[in-house]
Amino acid sequence: MNNPETSYAWQHVYMAAVCETDNGLMMNRIYEALAAIEQRRLSPVEADSEEDHALTAAEAGLQSLITERTEKFVGDSHFGAWRMRSPSANKRP
Repeated sequence: MNNPETSYAWQHVYMAAVCETDNGLMMNRIYEALAAIEQRRLSPVEADSEEDHALTAAEAGLQSLITERTEKFVGDSHFGAWRMRSPSANKRP
């Protein structure tokens, strides 16, 4: 967004997701923000408009957060330890 004074109805939900520090709440906030953006996209948004660019950037940012959270979860040693103990993880084809 070029104009910092411009705001859109979906942005407060997006900002809540981006600013969330509680790991237990973060994914819920991210999915709420994605739902708000998707809901906005159901109404006409002028192609190549400031809001269209803001929506695209917000979606990309949320996808990056999801990727970051997923990699952190998978890389967590507790997850790895659980997987090693999981009977299905030790089955061979």
